[in-house]
Amino acid sequence: MTENTLELSRNYRSKTVCRPVGCGNIYVTIAYKPDGKFHFLKIINEKEGQCGNSWGDSLSDILTFVFRRANKEEIKAVLKSLRGHFCNNVRPNKFSTKSCIDAIHSVLKEEFLNDTVHAEKL
Repeated sequence: MTENTLELSRNYRSKTVCRPVGCGNIYVTIAYKPDGKFHFLKIINEKEGQCGNSWGDSLSDILTFVFRRANKEEIKAVLKSLRGHFCNNVRPNKFSTKSCIDAIHSVLKEEFLNDTVHAEKL
């Protein structure tokens, strides 16, 4: 990275949320530009091996692409498609998540649909 890039990156604001899932925890980081608009999201899980990293990176890229371009109604539709997936390994938890995808849905719903400031800046 160049010095300018490093300096610019310090102005970005991000938030990382952890959710328990069947294979450990899943972490969702949401980053915003200095003007407060959505920049990207990153999904990291504790699954062993490259497979977990691969699907997390792929889903991060897809959701970032969509959220940069979508309006609030389109975001609601995308989030609806992430809701309700079930994994036998996930035990009951205080977040009521049923799978990795369901945990991601939970975090994104809280960030984009319950926070009108961020939802308006997408």
